Amino acid sequence: MSEHIQHTVSVCNQRLYLLCQLKRQNLPVECLDRIFDAIVIDKFMYALPSWFGYISVEQLNIIRQLFVKTHRWGLTKILYNADELFAVRDQQMFKAMCYCNHCLLHLLPRMNE
Repeated sequence: MSEHIQHTVSVCNQRLYLLCQLKRQNLPVECLDRIFDAIVIDKFMYALPSWFGYISVEQLNIIRQLFVKTHRWGLTKILYNADELFAVRDQQMFKAMCYCNHCLLHLLPRMNE
């Protein structure tokens, strides 16, 4: 997972450069927020359940530092909490799996009613 995290953070740092250029051209913070969500947050959220359980604390700290940096640079109004963001996505995936016609439902243990 180290290689995946390094690559993802590297790509996101390149995207932060783009956001900095847009900020210098006086793009409103609301627009920067939307672009940040689309090009940085979505990069981390893509296929999150398949890799999140395998990252180390150090790798999670790298992601946390990226989010702190973006907020400190004024590229987003929101200081994203990586732990909460990833936990919410895991819960959403689990809830989706619990629907009766979801393709992963058969992997869950049967509930006694």
